[in-house]
Amino acid sequence: MEARNPDLIGKLNLTPDLCDGDDCRDFGGDPAPNQRLVEAPGGFAAHNQDNGNLNYEQYDPVAASLKWTSELSAYWRDVVFRARGELTFDAINYNFENTHANTRYQPQHTARADVIEDQVGARLDLLEAFVAVPFMLAGHEFLLSVGEQRVRWGEATTIQLNSLNEINPPDQNLLYVPGVELADIFKPVGMVSLTANLNENTALELLYQYRWEALAPAAAGSFMSTSDIGGGGDYAVIAEGQFPEDPDFVGVPQGTLGLISSSSASVPILPESYGEPRDGGQYGVSLRGYLPDFYHGVEWGLYFLNYHSRLPYGSIYATDAGCWREASNLVGAIAACGLFNGSLTGIGLDAIVPPELLDLIGSDGTFSGTLGGLGKEPVPLDTLKVFLDYPEDIRMFGVSFNTTVGLWSLAGEYSYRPNLPAQVHLQDLVFAGVNPVFPRQEIVIPGVATIPTAQSAVPNFIESRYRRNSNIQPNQLIRGWEALQVGQLSLTGIRIFSSSNPIGADQIILITEAGFTHVMDMPGLHEMQFDGGGANATHAGPGADGSGSGGVPDTRRIAPTQQTRGFADDFAWGYRVLARLEYNDFIPGVPTWRPILAFFHDVDGVSIAPMQNFIEGRRQFVVGSQFEFSQSLSTTVLYQGFFGGGDLNKLDDRDHLSLSLVYTF
Repeated sequence: MEARNPDLIGKLNLTPDLCDGDDCRDFGGDPAPNQRLVEAPGGFAAHNQDNGNLNYEQYDPVAASLKWTSELSAYWRDVVFRARGELTFDAINYNFENTHANTRYQPQHTARADVIEDQVGARLDLLEAFVAVPFMLAGHEFLLSVGEQRVRWGEATTIQLNSLNEINPPDQNLLYVPGVELADIFKPVGMVSLTANLNENTALELLYQYRWEALAPAAAGSFMSTSDIGGGGDYAVIAEGQFPEDPDFVGVPQGTLGLISSSSASVPILPESYGEPRDGGQYGVSLRGYLPDFYHGVEWGLYFLNYHSRLPYGSIYATDAGCWREASNLVGAIAACGLFNGSLTGIGLDAIVPPELLDLIGSDGTFSGTLGGLGKEPVPLDTLKVFLDYPEDIRMFGVSFNTTVGLWSLAGEYSYRPNLPAQVHLQDLVFAGVNPVFPRQEIVIPGVATIPTAQSAVPNFIESRYRRNSNIQPNQLIRGWEALQVGQLSLTGIRIFSSSNPIGADQIILITEAGFTHVMDMPGLHEMQFDGGGANATHAGPGADGSGSGGVPDTRRIAPTQQTRGFADDFAWGYRVLARLEYNDFIPGVPTWRPILAFFHDVDGVSIAPMQNFIEGRRQFVVGSQFEFSQSLSTTVLYQGFFGGGDLNKLDDRDHLSLSLVYTF
């Protein structure tokens, strides 16, 4: 329903010829190419986030889903078997073609990958399949349940990520499907659950999860997707807006870098199974009860869970070493690299090559000698490897309550995780990963360029400063997360208004929820930065435009400009308000009309990624109505809008109108 926000689109997807001829970079000291990039519209990091934006035009239909949900229950004595499945077909997203704004290394339209088609085109989902067996033991009632099932813990309503309700991961591809049932968003997991009634008011639950299941992010390139990497992406561009998308890794640098290198700036993403955790080792216990004589009666719960992350983190393997890494000058670099791997012969070798090497170079620009071999790659950027990492053995402790205060139902929960992973700032991770391509000492190519050291070009915080590893090795694993102590609180109030309300509704249900996420041991920004997810992210170090260093441009730096905001904070909070009104026989021919209103506001702070409940200034609203014609037939119309939060709110331009028709028989 909205025009694209250019701040959320990659710079070269808005202006494809922006960096033609020089990649908006000059290692010879000219700041103009970099400044051209800085001043151009678009986000520095948006090229890895904007496929969902580019695939759909304003007012396009973005989904047309037909769903069939079926349920089966069977009984034998006291044993219960229950299974439920859902078939979904989306006529818009089936056999869909992706649209590419920059066609330097790809056609304008390409078929969507099967792994993505299976998520948003046509899919069959098992919603649950389990056997439950009740029995008595030592005078206590027990219930044993085995299979694909859901177990809900805690009291959080809308603030779900990082809550006590951790067992069943959500599927974000279902979150915005018209007519979806909220419970069906959470995927079942294979587990064994044993519940024992210890007394009239207390129950103990033990569970063991024998099959790990990941959160399903919005499929890459689908309308609500905000990442081209997670959700089925197979490559990433490790640049800050200078290089076009290059899915086949055939691109070569332009300008001064192209004189010596033929490396693409695109890198492969390893298969998703690479970073997946083991299935075993996930278990938990809850103790829940009711205190009838305390206040107006209080339900309480205590929880412990050991689990493997359901959310992916970006981790990498560093590049191969550049052939000139140990060289101390141009003579040593040429000897080690064999005249490099670019178009160096085209600029007049006698002007830059030391006399002692000229007699070893033939007329075609290749070595007639054997110094170090021929045409080695000094800048093997495309040897960096990215994978989705799922940390293991996260521990969660929590408490919850539910009671009545006056006319309000009040509930809350607090969870504490002493070792919750948080995503390291992605560009800092990349800077650490490309360290091995740079020489340990600056190399001057007379009249052409100064090749900087890694410390000058790509200073990093996570390895060099925080982990105190100043000598990053080629192909080294660089973990993209750090474990932190994190607490999260949510409080929910529910009020039901009767027909005596001032707007004449037969009933009003009002739900309010507020919460915060608090990191207790977050390092300072001078030590390292945690990712905030912005489309305009660069790096916290000084920029080539002089930002962060007194305003004096320095073309040795890779970061176009310094990033000073948009990192994760140690405290973030927000609130949500939802209201559902009900009018009976208000509209002729419609027995029940239910207006729906919702408003979400993230007030302050940016939560750690990837469990970002709060992004400062971000707002979302929902306005709509449900029309119930009978117990079996209803239709719902909703408008969802997103605004605020700047470039951190990557759904800012995804307002949409949805219509659903539900028939139950």
